[in-house]
Amino acid sequence: MRKLSRFCRVSRQRRPTPPAGGQAGKGRNALLAPFAFFTVFAAWEWLVTARTPEANIRVDLLLIWPAALVVVVWSLVRTLRR
Repeated sequence: MRKLSRFCRVSRQRRPTPPAGGQAGKGRNALLAPFAFFTVFAAWEWLVTARTPEANIRVDLLLIWPAALVVVVWSLVRTLRR
């Protein structure tokens, strides 16, 4: 019996261990939120430019740029915290 148990232990392959703290896979999608945000923002900019090319002063940017700052800072913190 002892020889069999040694044989089984040798034949097993080791799996890669996840990072400490159980954060396996949490930092992989840290750039997904900024990518999605700026994709939607680019579509919005194209729509505004196509519909109203004479719009010089835009109030919507007062909401969009602070939201963009929050999304970018959040993703940086999430990436660097790892």
